[in-house]
Amino acid sequence: MEFPARTFPQGTQTSATDLVGVKIFGSGFSGSGTTVRLDGAAVPSPTVVSDREINVTIPKSFLAVPHHYALDVASGGATSNASDFFVVKVVDLSTVCKDSTGTAIPTKPASVAIVDQLGLASYAPKAIVSNSGCNNVSVIDIASQLPMFDGAGNFTGFVDNPPNSANTAGFGTFTTIFDWQQSVGRRRQSAVWSCGRCKQRRRYGVDSGHRQ
Repeated sequence: MEFPARTFPQGTQTSATDLVGVKIFGSGFSGSGTTVRLDGAAVPSPTVVSDREINVTIPKSFLAVPHHYALDVASGGATSNASDFFVVKVVDLSTVCKDSTGTAIPTKPASVAIVDQLGLASYAPKAIVSNSGCNNVSVIDIASQLPMFDGAGNFTGFVDNPPNSANTAGFGTFTTIFDWQQSVGRRRQSAVWSCGRCKQRRRYGVDSGHRQ
C-alpha cells in the first residue's frame, strides 16, 4: 500500500477528513466487482488502475479513532490475504519539559509502558511515557472507547471517550508527573535511613550509597 504524505508504512493518523490517494498493489485485480474492505466493511468506489493496482479514498468514518484494521481485496471471485492498516493518534508532548524560565525544551519519548484494561474494568487503559530532556513522566489516556454496563453489571457495549472541553480528560489527553526521579530518590533514601543496618538495606533492596 501507498499513502499520501505518510509518516510510517501501512497506516495514517486519525482525521476528520477522507484520506484521498491510497494505492493498493497486488496482482490479479479485475475491474468488475472488485471490493476493498476494512475489517469486512466495504470501502466505496475503488478504482482499478490495472491488474496490479487499485486506488481508493478511505472515508473519514474509518479514521475517527485509532484502530488496527485488516485490509483485503475481493476481485474476480477470489479474496486476497489481509494486510495491516493502522490508524494512530498523535499526542503532542512538546511542552512537557521546560527550563527554569518556563520555556519548552526539546522532548522525546524515552520509554513507554502500557497499562491495559483487563476484564472490561471501568478505568481507561493508560500509556506511561518517560520523557528525555527532563524528569517528567506523562500519563496518557489511550482509550478511544469505554465499556458500558447495565445495572446488574453486565457488559452492554462501548461508548466513545472524546476529550472534554478543557482537554483534561478523555482519549488522547494526558497528565504529567513532575520530577518523578527525584521523588522516587527521596523515598528510597528515607527507606535506607529507616533500616539501620547494611544487611537490612540489602534485604529491602534499597541503598542510597550511604554507609554507617
